[in-house]
Amino acid sequence: MKKKKDQNKLSFREAFKRNYRAFLLVNKSCPGMFFSSFLYGAVSAVIPYVGIYFSAQIINELAGNRNPEVIWKWVWITIAVTTVLALLKALVSRYKVYRQSSWWQNINTIYNNKLLRMDFCVLDEQHTHDLYSQIRQNSNWGGWGLNRIIWSIFEPLVNAIVSIISGIALTVSLFALPVPEKSSLAFLNSPVFLL
Repeated sequence: MKKKKDQNKLSFREAFKRNYRAFLLVNKSCPGMFFSSFLYGAVSAVIPYVGIYFSAQIINELAGNRNPEVIWKWVWITIAVTTVLALLKALVSRYKVYRQSSWWQNINTIYNNKLLRMDFCVLDEQHTHDLYSQIRQNSNWGGWGLNRIIWSIFEPLVNAIVSIISGIALTVSLFALPVPEKSSLAFLNSPVFLL
């Protein structure tokens, strides 16, 4: 029993090779699928940080000079950028749905082409039918298989990377603001503390 459990475990290298092979297979059969997922994940990740940045600019002006013209300028920029990003997200979402609609047909083509390339004696075996049935069940009910490459691995990975980059960009701008020289915390103006 223990030996069977160890056989089901994959090393990181083997798992990476299988995911990379699936990535190439999906990219070949469904061109544009990863690009649409990339765009959607990136735009979705950037939208909250843009709102935070422009809100911070409005708050800075309210806490500083309180110039109504500058405040209104930031308010209108915030509204315009948020509107443009919302429209962009809707367009990218529409493009992603369009690419996904062809995905289900292409995924069946991948499986059918594989079955057609097999020898009839192998195709006719019960083991082959059982394995194909298990693949389809895992894909349809468990969310595994080629579907997982896009929706469970690629898109969340893009979203996380763009979120981290956006968060770092906001954080660096926070630490780049100079502290008044008369303050006891003036040593924070050193470039070492930016790092």
